[in-house]
Formats: sequence, C-alpha cells, structure tokens
Amino acid sequence: MSCHGKNIRFLAARAGFWVVSGPDKPHAGTVARQTVNPSLFMTVMNIAAIVLAAGLSRRMGKNKLLLPFGNSSLLGRSLALVASLPYAERILVTTEQTLHWLEQHEELPPGFRTVINHAPEEGQAASLRLGTAASGADGYMYFTGDQPLLHREAVLALLERASPEHIVVPKAGGRPASPVFFPARFRAELLQRWGDEGGRGVRDAHPEACQYVQMSEPHVLADIDTPEQYEALLRLEQPRE
Repeated sequence: MSCHGKNIRFLAARAGFWVVSGPDKPHAGTVARQTVNPSLFMTVMNIAAIVLAAGLSRRMGKNKLLLPFGNSSLLGRSLALVASLPYAERILVTTEQTLHWLEQHEELPPGFRTVINHAPEEGQAASLRLGTAASGADGYMYFTGDQPLLHREAVLALLERASPEHIVVPKAGGRPASPVFFPARFRAELLQRWGDEGGRGVRDAHPEACQYVQMSEPHVLADIDTPEQYEALLRLEQPRE
C-alpha cells in the first residue's frame, strides 16, 4: 500500500473507524463502523465529489432525481449528503431544467460548482467527462444522485480506502455499486469515456487497482430506476436523516 493509503487508514483508525478484511482477500472488506470524525480523512488527499445528475431517466418515464423522498427529492438528499462531508470540491453536473428546479425549491446547498450538460442523450459518460474536466483534485468520487438510502458512514467507508493508487468500489450483495472513487492517475482515461457505462470501463480495465468494500448494510447502495423500485422504496423504507 502507498504511503498515502497508510496515512489515511491510520487516521481512520484513530477516529474509531475500521475496515475488516481477511488475508485471503486483501482488496475486500466488510465495514464495521463506530463514531467517525470525517475531517481526518481529507488531510492527506484533496478529493472531489462529483454528482452526475443529467440522466434521461428513460426507465422511470420522468426525471427520477426530482421525485420526493422524505422532506426532499432523491437528488436533494444526495446533494445534502455530499455537502455534509469535507470534500475539497463539490461539483454538480446536471441539465438547465434540473438546476432551475433545485434553485426554485432551495435544494442546492452552498459550495457546489455547477456544470451544465447540454447533451444528456450522449449517456452518463458525457457527465463524467464534464465533471472530471472541471476538477483539479487528487481524486474523484462519483455519485449518481439516485441512492436515497446512502448515508455518511457508508461514504466514509469508501473514503477510508482512498489512495493515489486504488479505485475504490462498494459492493452490495456481491455486485459493484456507486459511489466509486478514482484517483487522478486515471483522469486521462476517464476523460475518454463515451456512452452510458460511465467509469465502469476504466474500472474493468484495471482489476489490479480495484479495492472492493462489501457493505454491512447493502440496501444503502440501492439505486432507483423504475416506478416499481420507487414505490417499493416508499413502502418499505424511511429516509435516514
């Protein structure tokens, strides 16, 4: 592990936060969380949070990011979560219509830089390129804006693994999910992505660089894509404030 990675893990341990992994799976871990001081994580690397929020929501049939959940929208909850953590940069990539809605409903927290995606039909990679190009950080954590059950402890579990060498990927039920961290050494490759796969192609091209974190609460990584998933969310889950 790099020096930076060791420093981050040491700081996390002092904060009372641990990732438990076995010797047979050095890049896998199950999160065990205690009280965390998140400011300790950002003393080694400058990390940007990039929220990709310009999708067309084809399976939902309308802009899913603006659907209500709790006292906010799906996207509003994601933005509030990002705003609660000490990222070096906070970047929102969205459309003019969504940005107008957020401003009108006062759901855009201060401290975000907004980048307008004028071609959302090009797929998620267009937003990924715009957000990455707008950042000068040492690494990027990409949020999708449609994970309303995601909370601070889950994000901190990923930040604890952040290093200049490794891609950090959460897993839910054995499947990769979001948000994903990429160090800046992958910047050139991220800026070359096209289509709707986002950074998945970069992740898959570098399995040796991936560190997977198995969440102890896999449901927090669930994303909302269809009306059925949204209805199930409203029936079964209460937002975690």
